[in-house]
Amino acid sequence: MDILLQIICDENQYVHKKKQGLRICYSWVFVFCPLCLASVYFYKERILFADSAFQFFKIINFEKINVEAYRYGAVLPEIPVILAIKLGFNLKLLTIIFSLSFIFLYFIIFLICIKLLKNTSAGLSIVLILIICISQSFFHPVTETHQSLVFSVLVFAILQYSSFRYTIVQILLACLIILLSFFAHPVALYTLIFVIGYSAIDQKQFKSAKPYILMCFVVGLAVAKVLLTDENSYEGKFFSELFKTPSIIFELPQAYSTNFFLDRKFGLYFWILIFEFILIITFILKRKYLHLLWQLGISVLFMLITLLTYNQGDSDMMMERAFMPISLLVSVPLLNEILKMNSQYRLIKTMFLTLVILISVNRIMLQGKAFRERIRFNQELLIKTSKLPTENLL
Repeated sequence: MDILLQIICDENQYVHKKKQGLRICYSWVFVFCPLCLASVYFYKERILFADSAFQFFKIINFEKINVEAYRYGAVLPEIPVILAIKLGFNLKLLTIIFSLSFIFLYFIIFLICIKLLKNTSAGLSIVLILIICISQSFFHPVTETHQSLVFSVLVFAILQYSSFRYTIVQILLACLIILLSFFAHPVALYTLIFVIGYSAIDQKQFKSAKPYILMCFVVGLAVAKVLLTDENSYEGKFFSELFKTPSIIFELPQAYSTNFFLDRKFGLYFWILIFEFILIITFILKRKYLHLLWQLGISVLFMLITLLTYNQGDSDMMMERAFMPISLLVSVPLLNEILKMNSQYRLIKTMFLTLVILISVNRIMLQGKAFRERIRFNQELLIKTSKLPTENLL
């Protein structure tokens, strides 16, 4: 009888957890709906500008996968466009598909984290990474930074998953995703090192060889990248900027990168500061001092190197993209911690995260309206110039 009662209790707990997991999954699936709708509604603003327009033109013109600066992560979102070209879709549909394919890729990885790897915090981290400190970057989809961060979260979910029968399978799978993340964008060095170390600390794997193997793998990729990159290439100029004289550190308070971040501390990066504050308090209350040191250490290191690398500045869109990884360094540990808290705070947590998402999505939509005016102006300019005599254009 005792055994039967235990089986019934275990079954009830399993059903409850399954239903709870489904509720979480379905509720957060709808978070991607505004992103999907925005990617369709603002398809011109996302694709017909800057790098996106250049890469889209090459894909359409040559009808094959296009990879810039050896960033092979770009292959995945381009596959639907190539298939659509082969099926004879018109240009408008191809543009919409290209805009939507990036969100669709992130949604698939979100589902893998939630459903296959049973990691709600990782799945929700993907949502936050895509919106909390993004405005203009949403309209620069071809930047591989987004993909690199999402793949880094997937590595975290793999390392947190405890149902692998063989450790070697987990390591090999993690290495595969590490390659995808790193070859999407080299900024993955910081996020991958962070998630590997944080997962090891969280699971007390100090004596396990797994985290050290993975860290050596990431560092090896980074060293090879630096050594094999031409200093005159796109990425080479950023590496050379970083390795300039150490005296530049003393000029950081006046640097463009520092002013860019500080000028937006109560706007674009407000939630980052709030999350960091909550995270510090949470770690202190839980006496997780090693977690705190690791998170603060990697975050400070990333900020310092980013400020140095972009000290001369860049466009607002590119500067915004440069600081994006800080969202992962804050979101992953914060969600991992607060989702472990007592269920009585569930309503508060849900309301808080919903508020963050609504405000962030609204910021993206407002930016989209501004960019729509830019598209309208360019269209009117092209119409006017097309009516001018050819000799007046020479």
